[in-house]
Amino acid sequence: LAVPGLFRPGYFGRLLFTVVALMLMPLTMQVYLIYQFIYGKLKITDPLLHIGIIVALFLVPTVIAAFAVARAVRAGLSDTHRVLSQLGDGRFDVSAAAQTADEFGEQAIHLNNVIHRLREMYDRIETMNQNLEATVKKRTKQLETSLEEVRTLKSQQDGDYYLTSHLLRPLSSEDCESETIQVQQLVRQKKKFRFRDQSGEIGGDLCTFHDLRLRNRDYLVFLNGDAMGKSIQGAGGAIVLGTVFKSIVARSAMIKSQGEKFPEQWLRDAFQELRTVFASFDGFMQASAVVGLMDQLTGFLYFFSADHPPLVLYREGKASFVPVDAQTMRLGVEGLGEGFHLSTFSLQPGDVILAGSDGRDDLVLSTSEDGIRQFNDDENAFLSRVEESGGDLNELLQRIQNTGEITDDLSLLRIAYRSDGAGTLSHPDLAAKLRESRTAYRQGDFGRAALLYEQLSDLEQSSTEHLFHASYCHKLDRSYTTACDYGERCRMRAPYYVRNLVNLADCHRLLGNRERCLEILEEATRLEPENPSILKLQSMLHRISSPAKI
Repeated sequence: LAVPGLFRPGYFGRLLFTVVALMLMPLTMQVYLIYQFIYGKLKITDPLLHIGIIVALFLVPTVIAAFAVARAVRAGLSDTHRVLSQLGDGRFDVSAAAQTADEFGEQAIHLNNVIHRLREMYDRIETMNQNLEATVKKRTKQLETSLEEVRTLKSQQDGDYYLTSHLLRPLSSEDCESETIQVQQLVRQKKKFRFRDQSGEIGGDLCTFHDLRLRNRDYLVFLNGDAMGKSIQGAGGAIVLGTVFKSIVARSAMIKSQGEKFPEQWLRDAFQELRTVFASFDGFMQASAVVGLMDQLTGFLYFFSADHPPLVLYREGKASFVPVDAQTMRLGVEGLGEGFHLSTFSLQPGDVILAGSDGRDDLVLSTSEDGIRQFNDDENAFLSRVEESGGDLNELLQRIQNTGEITDDLSLLRIAYRSDGAGTLSHPDLAAKLRESRTAYRQGDFGRAALLYEQLSDLEQSSTEHLFHASYCHKLDRSYTTACDYGERCRMRAPYYVRNLVNLADCHRLLGNRERCLEILEEATRLEPENPSILKLQSMLHRISSPAKI
């Protein structure tokens, strides 16, 4: 419709040219008539006729031009309206007719270009929608499959949790029929689960206690433990801990020789057995624990803490930590020597002992707007919660929850001694026995003196001096094995008592236990290297080991 390089006037220019061309002839005739009339060459007999002819010559071209313009404009607008209406209805197979070479023709060309591009875009979008629908269906199916797999795995995992929790449940036994001691426990594991219509919880915390009889005395043996790891890993450690401990208690009840152990020996052997079992996991399974024996008659407590939070004493409305000479290493940690440290404590009527895992301190106190959590770092805060609760476990749990969000497994064990406030048995003959034992010693009756000191150690359980004198008198009476037993008891309770260490080393020398003798003597030497008794024993051992001169 357009030839490149040629001048193409606009629509208004062409319209003006047409009007001028149509009016040129009447204008020329009008000028001619006016000229002839002015110079008298033309005589007008009927001027109205001439005026009508001239007006007609003016109007006819104008009407013709107006009609042509209106028709052209109407045709262009009508075609454009048709095309736009069909596009609005979503039809992209239409096209505009370029009937002229003016702006309407160009408009038709541009409109066809737009239609072509819209058609291409629509085809691409349609193709993309078809592909997208297929992709969405495919992804939805994959998601449903994955979700079903997750549900299956979740169900299997919850089943494992359920079975494991049932394995753990009998280990948290409550076996105490004492008339002087009341025991309660509370365990809240962090991981909750639901298997079918059963809900439960699983974790690494464990509380257990039993009646135990050693050397014709009744004890309460208890354990509060916290195995390393969350959920199934922690529960596995708790199962190992509880199973081994329960087997130790059961063996002590069934085997007579086990029931003849002293409390200190029983705890040491229990620790060594637990340590050996956990050491077999090469550090991948660890546990902290507090294990104790409480004399049900006197309230005297023997215990060791394997890297466990300290015991709490609640007495007359005040809470305080039970003093510990040294922490025993965590179960499952090797390479730190023997690592066993025994502690003792005398309870009074009305006293309450509380044991708890580190969940009692692992609290989120607050969370800032940017998500930073503030953790509790004050272990003394637990003492305040104990005082506020009056030593009641349920109230104590509520107080802890009010303080902050619990972020770990939590276990609490409450042991009340003579909660009725009844006094302990008195021993008016204690001073008399002490005088009698000293008299027997001065008279050289070492066997009787040793027996009296044994009785004194049972009556006054907190005294390590009675244990030392019993060991020393048994040595003088040549009862070396018994002397070693009492000396070892004294050593476990007072590891820095040099007199006992020297005596115990000498007892092992007399029994022929040279390695044990040297080991204990080395401990004493580190404490008092210039002690005359140590130097004398070292010299004696040196003479024994030196070859005889010929």
